[in-house]
Amino acid sequence: MLCMNGLWRREIKAPIYDESNGWFRSLGVVPPARPLKGSLRSDWVIVGGGACGLATARYLALLKPDDRIALIEASRIGFGASGRNSGFMLDHNTHGHTKSQAVTRRNNAICSAGTKLLRELVQTHGIECDWSDWGRIYVSAGVSGDRHLRDLQAAYERDNISYARLESDEMAQLVGTKFYRAGLKVGGNGLVNPAALMRGLAATLPPNVEVFEGTCVRSWRGGPTIEVLTDHGEVRSKNIIFCTSVFSGEFGIARNRIAPVALFASMTSPIPDRLMSAFGDTEFALLPATENGSTIRLIKGNRLLMRNCISFPRKSGFSQDFLASVEQRLRKAMIARWPQFASLEFTDTWSGLLGFTRNDAIEFGQVAPNVYVNVSSDAAPVARGTATGKLLAEKICGVRSKLLDLAETAPRAALIPPRAILKHVVNHRIRSAERRAREEF
Repeated sequence: MLCMNGLWRREIKAPIYDESNGWFRSLGVVPPARPLKGSLRSDWVIVGGGACGLATARYLALLKPDDRIALIEASRIGFGASGRNSGFMLDHNTHGHTKSQAVTRRNNAICSAGTKLLRELVQTHGIECDWSDWGRIYVSAGVSGDRHLRDLQAAYERDNISYARLESDEMAQLVGTKFYRAGLKVGGNGLVNPAALMRGLAATLPPNVEVFEGTCVRSWRGGPTIEVLTDHGEVRSKNIIFCTSVFSGEFGIARNRIAPVALFASMTSPIPDRLMSAFGDTEFALLPATENGSTIRLIKGNRLLMRNCISFPRKSGFSQDFLASVEQRLRKAMIARWPQFASLEFTDTWSGLLGFTRNDAIEFGQVAPNVYVNVSSDAAPVARGTATGKLLAEKICGVRSKLLDLAETAPRAALIPPRAILKHVVNHRIRSAERRAREEF
């Protein structure tokens, strides 16, 4: 690639996010950003301040305490994709279509390691992110959901994962609606405010990591010395690590290998006390047994988080009119479950990007002299990216482990079609999945 042969890669576009992010807005006032200004020399520069970048920076700093590490984030930490998800820190995630046992066990091992690391960091540093070990329930509302729930139960039996099956009356007692036919409750995951988690992880990085927010990389080039140009500064570094998810292609990294998908969520205003009596618990977390369907959480402050809309992302972002249509769809899903909430207001509606590969791949490791990548893709990206961040740091430092050996069995991400074709392929798959599982929305 040009940028890896000493030539500049220019005109890198800044990521575009919706103005709203309910999780981030719930934090209130956050400290002002510290952008990069002027010239900086470092041993390592890490581009991307999401889960992958934060984990890579943390564990590299611990293994190389004398190295200077610069972490650059284009937006605010916690405002991007890692702070826009539904807040499930998944130790395993096997819903939807059945994967091979080898792929499932590799994914489960990596996700489990990532969730364990996050739980330990939250406890050790006292990170205030509303961490909960309530667990999650994979739910079914129709024939398609029932079939996937049976497949999931069989996978749990095969892999010795503990679960509790909840029938329709038990589900109704817990979540206050007869919408669901059955559910499988499992533990091991964490539930969080993801924006708060990202902010807390950044605030507790080792002292040899400098964090620069509101700093968009505009160009870079490789060579014996890595050069990075931003809007108001520059970095000269010995090494560079890209933790840039679906934006990696902008930097010439993993080009045409990560398919972006936008998911949409809304957060309600607080539910009045007189309506909270419908629920059998003060919190719950529901995931569809199918690949697509409604993800729902009852979160701190007696609010509902609803997510069930998926789309191929637009280069210019999503308009307010489009987000308004998303909100109406999410409202329809809420009322289908809880008609008594018809007057409940939605305070925020936003999108978040998730990357997928064609072949259950992992993009992490060295891709050129002094150039590395850690791109978390597919389901459970925060837990997965945290684990691979630690593994990449250990790989760089020559620290081997069974988990690293297992991660290295994953293939490189296969090539995907050009964007114009990919858009039609992705949207067709989304529409087909929605038709097959329409009862789950």
